[in-house]
Amino acid sequence: MIRNKYLTKLYKLLERMEIWEQVGPAISEEELDDFQDVLTYLRETIANCEKNVNLGLTSHTLRDFNRAWKTYDSGHKWTTAT
Repeated sequence: MIRNKYLTKLYKLLERMEIWEQVGPAISEEELDDFQDVLTYLRETIANCEKNVNLGLTSHTLRDFNRAWKTYDSGHKWTTAT
């Protein structure tokens, strides 16, 4: 089955954010709102990529997700296979 080329990395980011949500540092209400916004956008993007294997992501979206990757690092080892 053909998959969208971004799905693997998006799933890794989703796992990273879910772990960060459980064990990350204490944060303010505003930071939690920002986190929820990024998480919602990530889940919507994953759903769109699953529906359309040819879907491309804009450079702006890729930069946002790269920023999220750096922001939501909990220091744990990742279990998702590459």
